[in-house]
Amino acid sequence: MGHETEALDIFLSEDEEQVRKLADKLNEYNKIRQETEKNIVEEALALIEKNKENEKSTIVLGSKGWHHGVIGIVSSKITEMYFKPSILVSFEDGLAKGSGRSVPGFDLHEALCQCSKYLEKYGGHEMAVGLTLKEENFESFKKAFEEIGHQQRIEEILPIIYIDGFVTRR
Repeated sequence: MGHETEALDIFLSEDEEQVRKLADKLNEYNKIRQETEKNIVEEALALIEKNKENEKSTIVLGSKGWHHGVIGIVSSKITEMYFKPSILVSFEDGLAKGSGRSVPGFDLHEALCQCSKYLEKYGGHEMAVGLTLKEENFESFKKAFEEIGHQQRIEEILPIIYIDGFVTRR
């Protein structure tokens, strides 16, 4: 939200008034981002409940109008809440662009490699990815990705909890 140069200008400027104005502007952007994030989380949770996504091995959601700069943060929250890999995409002009987050023990990038026939482009690593696909391929991708999650028995992966230097499993 906003332009990265505005954040950089805060550090480079020697004009106190300009810095104050830029800081106010960045605070306003942050409020908008927080509200946007909250709205997407609410929409995602409603979709999860409506479509019983929480009963699946993975959570793959898409909607029109989700802000590209925020869905990665929301995907991270969804993954944390349900302890399942999640991918969220925003539909726009026939494309679905999004981000995904994973849980330890499930290689998200490798899963995308296995579903690559549905993707226009993708990248990332084991725990986080970005992807673009044609909107018409979304349901096929979702089904293929879910099958990979099911085959890898995600429901058997236990979260790791660190307490005062000790490792335990839920």
